[in-house]
Amino acid sequence: MAESGTNKNIFAKIGEFFKNLKGELKKIAWPTLNQTVKQTIVVVVISVILCLFIGLIDMLSKYGVSALNTIIK
Repeated sequence: MAESGTNKNIFAKIGEFFKNLKGELKKIAWPTLNQTVKQTIVVVVISVILCLFIGLIDMLSKYGVSALNTIIK
């Protein structure tokens, strides 16, 4: 025998989904504008630092390989 909740039509299920979704969204602790700005700045700064670090490693690797290449020839 079918369970009692499985006989609902598709529109009732969709309506229930959005009702539950609205309730779950109210439970979220949204960050303030100040927190969002600070976290965005941190992400951008760390990204720039990592970009510079990786660029430096790449440049040093390039010059190191070139130096080894000239020594070997």
